[in-house]
Formats: sequence, C-alpha cells, structure tokens
Amino acid sequence: MEDAHNLAQAEDDLVLPFRTVRSDVVGRVIRLGSVVDAVLSRHAYPEPVSHALGEALTLTAMLGSALKSEAQAKLILQTKTDGPLDFLVADFVAPGRLRGYASFDKADAGLAETRGRGDQGALLGKGHVAMTIDRGADKERYQGIVALDHEPLVDAAHTYFRQSEQLPTFIRLAVARHYGRGEGEGARVWHWRAGGLMIQQLPGAGGKRDDTSRSEDDDRENWNRARHLAATVEDHELLDPVLSPQRLLYRLFHEEGVIVTPPASLAAARASASTPTCANSAPPSSRACAKRTGGSPSPASSARANIASAAASSYEHAGSRSLAGAPSHLLRGSQRGNVGVP
Repeated sequence: MEDAHNLAQAEDDLVLPFRTVRSDVVGRVIRLGSVVDAVLSRHAYPEPVSHALGEALTLTAMLGSALKSEAQAKLILQTKTDGPLDFLVADFVAPGRLRGYASFDKADAGLAETRGRGDQGALLGKGHVAMTIDRGADKERYQGIVALDHEPLVDAAHTYFRQSEQLPTFIRLAVARHYGRGEGEGARVWHWRAGGLMIQQLPGAGGKRDDTSRSEDDDRENWNRARHLAATVEDHELLDPVLSPQRLLYRLFHEEGVIVTPPASLAAARASASTPTCANSAPPSSRACAKRTGGSPSPASSARANIASAAASSYEHAGSRSLAGAPSHLLRGSQRGNVGVP
C-alpha cells in the first residue's frame, strides 16, 4: 500500500481505473488540468464550444485509456451535425496523448453572448457522433455511430453503450474554468479544468466477475445501488484541484469497497486531430450502428473490447490496491458539499 502522503495528494491529467467490491462494477475517474487547458486555451472558442470540446476530450480519454497498452492505437470521437457547432473531434493516441478541435459558426451571435455550457443539444443540433478505434494499419478498425438529435454528448454515449454494447453504463462529465495560480509570485489566472466518472456492469464471463453465481436479480440490485451512488457525484467534486481521485472514490463508494490500479497519465498532443474516413458518412437511419473496416473479419465483441470489456483487465494485476484501509487523514473533509472549486 502506498504511503499516506501519496494517497491524499491531488493529481491532474490522469485516468484512474477502479472496481467496487460489493457491487462488482468497474469504472474510471478522470481528472484533466493542464492538458484540457492547453487544448481549449489554444483557440478563442466561445464558452459553450469550449465546454462541448472539453466534454468530448474527457469522454475520449476516459474510453481510450483502455488502449494504453497498444502502441499508437487511437480512439477518435467525432461529431458532424447541423447546429452552430457543426463539427468537433477529440483524438486519444496511446499511451496517453490527447488533442481536439472544434468548428463552429462564427456568425452566430448567440454563441459569443452565451456564458457557461449553454444548451449543448441546441448547439450540436441533428447529426451523428462516431467513435472509432484504430489499432494500426495491419489491424481491424472498429467504428460505432450514434445519431444525435439535439442532445448532449453524454446522452449519445449512454445510447451507444445501451444499444451497441448492451452494457449498463453511467457517465458524468464536467468542464469549467478555475481561477488559480499563474506564473509568477501571487499571479492568479483562469484555467480550464475537466473531470468525469464512468461505471459499467460487465457480463459475468467476459468481464471476469468475482462472483459468477449471482442471479440476475442480484446483478440488477447491485447495479442500481452502484449507479445511485455514482449519480450523487457533483461537478465541483470532479473538478476540484485539491480533491484527489482516490478520495473522491472513497466518498462515493466506501460502503461498497473500492479497489484501484495505477493511473494512466495523459498529455496534450499537437493541435491538429486525425479524422477517421468512415465518420464522414451520412448519419445512419437506425439509432445506433457499427462498422468494421480493414483487416481480417473478427467477432464484433472482440473489436468492442477496447471500449468496454477491456476495462475488466485493468483491475487484475499486482498493482491493484484497496482504499478500504485508507489512513484517517484521507477522509478529512469528506462530508459531501464541503469541498468546492475556489
């Protein structure tokens, strides 16, 4: 077990995989500081556009971190819609480089006047979002496409996992500007921050669940309990620069028991982002669809493993550690609502 100082130390630009013991769900918590700030501050985006791109970067990194062991593997999230924000792309390149870009209607006066997140569904409009896994020239590419109809990105992600992966999934994303330290003594500046939480209930066999003898009723009860706990997370907790991801997980799931593994580090890449060829196709008539291109045919489940089921393997190695025996100072200030973004 790591020492008390490291457990309590808040960290940025990482994805921390975890598993709950009692309910046996898997998940990831992500914290973005300088990485998301470098991407969003590079362009003079209106605030609603920055919020949308920040959420796309957070979601892409959270999902793409399952590819960290595959050199130069990519996960690309791309939207093409008819709203004022007609195109955005976020690109994760293993083991942890992140970049993104957004195109929007500069003549839309409402964008410049809107503060904060705004109405993301209206901002995006109608179209589709594509999630592409590219494992290299000699390997199969997988792409899942979900229709967008005036809804935020997180709703499209929930639709993807419900209809394409058929996995119970909960995702929460948060993006905001934080007024904090700048360069030089006493300097204070605005920085972009982002955070997210995702939990999933994987199938017993494919997900290597601890107790495969559980009934469907047990699974449903466990999932409902874990999802209820995850849904209590607040935006300021996902963004707080002095609240460590480990402490946040303990706040949420201490009654379940939490096991975490070493986090995956993230870094900002160059400004340009890769554009997957298939994503430029017209939106599908169905609510969700999937394509596989290139390489030899293989079962769709194996192609999807890098987005969902591969998460299970994140918890089954010697680096795993439990937060159940965390030192008392880890819980200091852990009452909900006591910690916020300065």
